[in-house]
Amino acid sequence: ASVGGGVLIKSTSNGATSRVALFLQGSDSIGSAIASAREDTGTTWNTYMAFYTNNQTGSDVTSLQEKMRLTSGGNLGVGTSTPGSRLAVSGANTGSVPLVDLIASGTGSYQRGVRLLNGGMNVGDSIMYAVGYADNNLNMGQMYFNYAGSGSTSNSLRFGLFNVNDVLTI
Repeated sequence: ASVGGGVLIKSTSNGATSRVALFLQGSDSIGSAIASAREDTGTTWNTYMAFYTNNQTGSDVTSLQEKMRLTSGGNLGVGTSTPGSRLAVSGANTGSVPLVDLIASGTGSYQRGVRLLNGGMNVGDSIMYAVGYADNNLNMGQMYFNYAGSGSTSNSLRFGLFNVNDVLTI
């Protein structure tokens, strides 16, 4: 697909190190940047976009750090330059500050906060939501929706621990 006409910002770098950035700075030289760069050093020309901000204090206030990346495959990473899924959020999670906040402000008696839907499921498939300490035995709780068919009364919801029999089936 063509993006049409527009403004071109071009770098003199090429090949495996091809990279160009738009820097936004105030008069005190503190700012942020958006960059486009080659994603690999192989034979493809996949590119990514990276977003940079400054969180330094003291004498190093012009040093920018990558905070978000959009890969050529459409994966978005916040706090990671190597997102392995459509949305990957990585960072320190200390005290009562959550890593991700999903905040709704709607009104009414029935509110949808988060939905995990997969319209491509086949009979016998499951979709999982997991939470815990680590992705291994007894360190992660899981909730599964088991699909038995459209509108089937045999569709079920299971709760359990990773690699352990379910503790509750609804």
